[in-house]
Amino acid sequence: MNSRRFFAAMLCTIGFMTGGAAQATDAAKPAGELQSFTQLPQQALKSYDNQVKLFKYWALARCGATLSKQAGSAALEEDWSNTAAAYLEYSTVPLEANEAAQALIEKFLKSTTRSGSTGGSYESMKCIDLFNSRELDALAAQYIKK
Repeated sequence: MNSRRFFAAMLCTIGFMTGGAAQATDAAKPAGELQSFTQLPQQALKSYDNQVKLFKYWALARCGATLSKQAGSAALEEDWSNTAAAYLEYSTVPLEANEAAQALIEKFLKSTTRSGSTGGSYESMKCIDLFNSRELDALAAQYIKK
């Protein structure tokens, strides 16, 4: 276990950091350490952890596609939709999981407006909030078995 992971695990153990924050620590690895799911062996894709990631990435991409459609950006909507489709190809979750996640996406996009100090639109924050939500984690736990 590298020192960054060990430190995150220790913080979780003593209650200073949530499991989601520890996952964020893993997600914040330098790009050189990341590998595309398209390059993983088929067996590795079937692991519980990777199926959870694929499901959450799919939900994030579907959220981005929905936002892009609402903004009238057909090219960006197509890109997000293609990304979601690619993650779905590698996923083994049942269709009901994706349907439930789509309903959750719609709920998050209808939620209160986000804001920042620079003004303007912050709708994409809703997709990030969805990605890190307990609700999406609960759906993953419900439909993806260890």
